[in-house]
Amino acid sequence: MPRTGLGLMAKFPTRGLAKTRLAADVGDEEALQVYRRLLRRTLRTVTALDREEFHVASFVTPSDKLRKFADRFPGCDSYLAQSGGDLGHRMAQSLEELLEIKGVDQAILIGADIPEISPELLITAAERLRRNDLVLGPTEDGGYYLIGMRRVHSELFDQIPWGTKRVLGHTLDVARRSNLDVSLLDVLRDLDDADDLEHFLKIGMIDDG
Repeated sequence: MPRTGLGLMAKFPTRGLAKTRLAADVGDEEALQVYRRLLRRTLRTVTALDREEFHVASFVTPSDKLRKFADRFPGCDSYLAQSGGDLGHRMAQSLEELLEIKGVDQAILIGADIPEISPELLITAAERLRRNDLVLGPTEDGGYYLIGMRRVHSELFDQIPWGTKRVLGHTLDVARRSNLDVSLLDVLRDLDDADDLEHFLKIGMIDDG
């Protein structure tokens, strides 16, 4: 039975709603194409994992696109709709749902905007989670690309300044106050704007999927 529930927080690719910060630099259509490529790349990564060790789920928004998403992006073990509320509430609820899956005793969430995420990194995260209360994958801009825990600590999602450079620092402060053992993974760069896109194109990390 799988031990680690791995959830991908995903938006159904929609022009004007995908990668809005990037779209402000390059336009809605190019941003949509980039997001599709990122999503396919991430799905190839997560579906390559050993299913004896991982249960792979996509948490999709909006909910009315769930079946269409599953048809267009096959390969996951389950497809679930994201709950309502702010990002923190949706993440906490997704982790709860992963931990409710039979055989799963620890849960990890990632997004689709980290081109360098790899199966090896996800395996490392799962291994570290067996020895720590909380695993985080920091991003260069002060956020995090991965969060994992063995039970949901809801305080980690309350009053977090989402979308700012203070997300990781604030989360670590809350974790310390809660006496959680924390392990940090390698710092990676996410893809948010035109500079990020140029960087990943230059090193060949964005492809046609």
